[in-house]
Amino acid sequence: MRKFSKEDIPELKDYLYHSYIHDAKLKRFHYRWRESRLELTAVNSIFHEKEDFVFLGVEAVFIREGHALGRNDTILGLSVQEDLAQLHDYIRAPLENEAECLHLIFELFSGTELHIVAREAAVEITRPRRPASGRWRRKRRKATD
Repeated sequence: MRKFSKEDIPELKDYLYHSYIHDAKLKRFHYRWRESRLELTAVNSIFHEKEDFVFLGVEAVFIREGHALGRNDTILGLSVQEDLAQLHDYIRAPLENEAECLHLIFELFSGTELHIVAREAAVEITRPRRPASGRWRRKRRKATD
């Protein structure tokens, strides 16, 4: 897994820009509060890609509920915030290690936002190998008489 911290925001943005996080479905969300560790998995079945995220040193995780029509498990976009200014609209007290934290926002089709504030993010993008022909082939059904 590739690890990113606050100093690596441009590299993290570039890494995520080349992923297929849009239209991916949230498949796994596991928070280990004693370890301050959050594990999240998203799968894009259109582009055959899986994104695994591990957030270490988690300072805050919260959801801002949206009311738009749409699914609550499908990701519309993912943004990495340069600073925590937007976060202060929701959390009034300063965070313990605020200056060292990343702030990622997963935007869902329903309008819901998942905010994660952590000191480090590890990301792994898994894509199956493309066939030699360069195209994915669908299995054809045999015609029945």
